[in-house]
Amino acid sequence: MHYQLFSPQTLTRRSWLGITSASTALGLLAGPPAYATPQQTPEKQLIVHGTTPMNAEPALHHLVEAWETPVKHFYVRSHAPVPKVDLNTFRLKVEGLVENKLSLSIPDMLRRFPQTEVTATMTCAGNRRSEHSLVKKVGGVQWAAG
Repeated sequence: MHYQLFSPQTLTRRSWLGITSASTALGLLAGPPAYATPQQTPEKQLIVHGTTPMNAEPALHHLVEAWETPVKHFYVRSHAPVPKVDLNTFRLKVEGLVENKLSLSIPDMLRRFPQTEVTATMTCAGNRRSEHSLVKKVGGVQWAAG
C-alpha cells in the first residue's frame, strides 16, 4: 500500500518530521540491519571496504540487471557502528529552534506516522573515489563504481 504524505508543493517541516521519524522508528523496530555484520555480506553480494563501521557496495554489473536495485544490492555507508537501542525506553526528541518540542516513543511514532514506500535515487558522494586515487590519492573509503 502506498501513502502520499505530501505533494511537492506542500512539504512542510512537520510532514518532513513525520516521514523521518517514522523511518527512524521502523529502523529501530527492525533491529540492526542484516548488513550490519560481515557474515551477511555473501547473501547481499557486496564488496566490503570496512566492517566497523560497515561500508560495502555492489559490483557494478549487478546495478544494471534491473531498473530498481534489489535490497541485496543496496550499498552500505556508515560513519559509526550500529547503535544498540532499548526499544522500551528510547525516545526521539525534537527541540531547539522549533515551535513545539516533541518527545516521541517508538509506539508513538508507529501510531502517528503510517509506513510508506518511496522509489528514490540515491548515490554515495564517494562513488568511483578509487579511480580518482589512481591520479591523485583521495582520502576516505576507496569506493569503486558500485
